Amino acid sequence: MCREPTSTNVAVIGSGSWATALVKIFSENLPKVGWWVRSEKIASHIQRFGRNPSYLSSVGFHVHRLDIRAELSSLIRDYQIIVLAMPSIFLKDTFQGVAHSLFKEKKWISSIKGLLPDDTNLVSDYLKTACNINSSDIGILSGPCHAEEVAMERLSYLTVAFNDISQARFIAGTLKRPYVSVCVSDDVMGIEYAVVLKNIFALAVGMANGLGYGDNFQAVLISNAMQEMASFLEVFCPQTRDINRSSYLGDLLVTSYSSLSRNRTLGYTIGKGCAVSEALSEMPMIAEGFFATKGVINLIGNDSLSMPIARAVYKILYEKAPAGEVFKHLHKFLS
Repeated sequence: MCREPTSTNVAVIGSGSWATALVKIFSENLPKVGWWVRSEKIASHIQRFGRNPSYLSSVGFHVHRLDIRAELSSLIRDYQIIVLAMPSIFLKDTFQGVAHSLFKEKKWISSIKGLLPDDTNLVSDYLKTACNINSSDIGILSGPCHAEEVAMERLSYLTVAFNDISQARFIAGTLKRPYVSVCVSDDVMGIEYAVVLKNIFALAVGMANGLGYGDNFQAVLISNAMQEMASFLEVFCPQTRDINRSSYLGDLLVTSYSSLSRNRTLGYTIGKGCAVSEALSEMPMIAEGFFATKGVINLIGNDSLSMPIARAVYKILYEKAPAGEVFKHLHKFLS
């Protein structure tokens, strides 16, 4: 039987924009929130000035509500609900040296928006296999939601998914604010994959925009991307789901068209003619779609699951195919 959380003892791991936004939400609802940041310097700055010096610095915190630490093991030991909010590329290094015995009897919520680099593992797979965490203790937190809009307290939407819907409802209660609406789901793997896929498709939309394709083409591109997402989910995590809900379609839309989307921005830069390596070096933050593209293509291989948009992005990113030529070929597969 799944164990339900018994307290609102929440800690966030990460010090980027999304982690900062989540700490803002939790700290407005809870008397104390644990927060792991990557260095003592950052921890000291937040403690002294009530602001993250590097991300969303406009957000001011009541520091008496924050338990800020740069040492991870003690944070995990002292908190029961752990929210992961860092780029996937840093997850393994972050956990290096932390005793797995500390991971037990906790609820783990991944708000990481990508696959682990160099393999095809979801974050939840890594937590289960490498950290020996029960699948019933792992949840997913997704959007559609930009950290920057949380900072401005613009109306935003989150989805919490656990296998046991009662656990999802409990976590949702810690996140609801006048400017944050929260939905719940039991489609843990489906939503986690949807978060991965929408970043790949946002890269494609950005590329199309950079290449000069108009709104008509981009609308068709996104609608076909939604079909690719649905086909992928049917194969890799079959379950009854409404693909038109905000955690699937809504998250895809906002990541594809928003100027705040780092994946769309990376795609746009490449579409304008910038080399992939140069475009990546110019990004101030991690665009998860870059790593996710390779992982997803490795997953589907030469399977009958065609996914022409995802394969087109892969050709541009990893085979150095000219974006213009790839898109001239791609549009023949769209309808």
